[in-house]
Amino acid sequence: MPVDPALAALRKELHECPEIAFQEVGTRAIIEWFVTAATAGDTRFRLIRALETALVVEYRGGALDAPFTLFRADMDALPLTEDPTHPVVSKRAGFMHACGHDVHMTTLAGFVALTARKKPARNILFVFQPGEEGAGGAKRMIEAGLFDGHRIVACYALHVTDDHPLGEVATKAGVLFAMPREIDVTFTGTAGHAAFPHNASDALFAAAHFVRNVHGLLAKRLDPMRPFLFHIGKITGGTARNIVADHCLLHGTMRALDTDSMARGAAIVEEAAREAAALTGGGYRIETLGEFLPVICDATLVERLRKACAATGTRFAESETKLVGEDFGFFCAKWPSLLFWLGTRRDGEPSRALHAAEFYPPDEAAAAGISLFDALLSATSE
Repeated sequence: MPVDPALAALRKELHECPEIAFQEVGTRAIIEWFVTAATAGDTRFRLIRALETALVVEYRGGALDAPFTLFRADMDALPLTEDPTHPVVSKRAGFMHACGHDVHMTTLAGFVALTARKKPARNILFVFQPGEEGAGGAKRMIEAGLFDGHRIVACYALHVTDDHPLGEVATKAGVLFAMPREIDVTFTGTAGHAAFPHNASDALFAAAHFVRNVHGLLAKRLDPMRPFLFHIGKITGGTARNIVADHCLLHGTMRALDTDSMARGAAIVEEAAREAAALTGGGYRIETLGEFLPVICDATLVERLRKACAATGTRFAESETKLVGEDFGFFCAKWPSLLFWLGTRRDGEPSRALHAAEFYPPDEAAAAGISLFDALLSATSE
């Protein structure tokens, strides 16, 4: 899979400039420059800036009343220090594209350039979306009415992964990714001297009781055939070793495959927090920071992807449902949609996890993605 030098240069520039959710100012400028040059004044293209850092490229090659096919790439990076041995390394200390969004953007920008050369008689929306990593950028773009004037018949997105060999595609009809909900659980109490615990209310003790008991309640109260995952990843609390803590904050995530399972699991988490707080006479608060909808792939679009893979000589694999989250689910809830995994693991190399400092997909993945997007456009009937 040969890589266009211009695309390799674009990927390098994007990778060196990682920016977190809704701070992708430099990222948008890089994409806008590339797209403007690639479209070279073609009046069928229109660039639309939106929100703080979003960019939509509208292409009207079809009839005025013809529908649109939407292709989306996420833009934001992660607060993570990159492995310095990579061929290209972040120039922003403590931030990197550890989820492959630089490749996603390069793929979509390259597809814009290909469209400018081929000039298909179709209407297309190329959506560069900020704030995927827990910030709900997809929901904000939809709620802002950016797509209200477009009759959208299909939405496509890809996500790179080392779980599959380079160029292999994987997806499934139905639920591909879970619906995640990010929460903060805060326990409050009354501070006091450690020598007189009976005169205080220990928020740390309440938090420990909650962590110890919540998983047992979930295991015994929920249908094991309907997955619900609850995880606490960070705990902070207290002020000093000899002071009874009057506060404790737990950072957690919940994952389910449907809204009913999420509601049932969340109610049990709430019950466990209430019981833990009551045990010490303190209080509690659960705050929802963000929530995505499940990524549900349309069966008809999955079959189109199979045809696109056959047309491009790409290997197709049936994917398993994963408990990861992706805000592309908001597109799935509104229009027929498809998200697929695109393999990035070279032969003989180990698999590197997403959101890890070692993850660095090769440039060839973008070339494969462009080819697949183009084949999907051809397979999407009006």
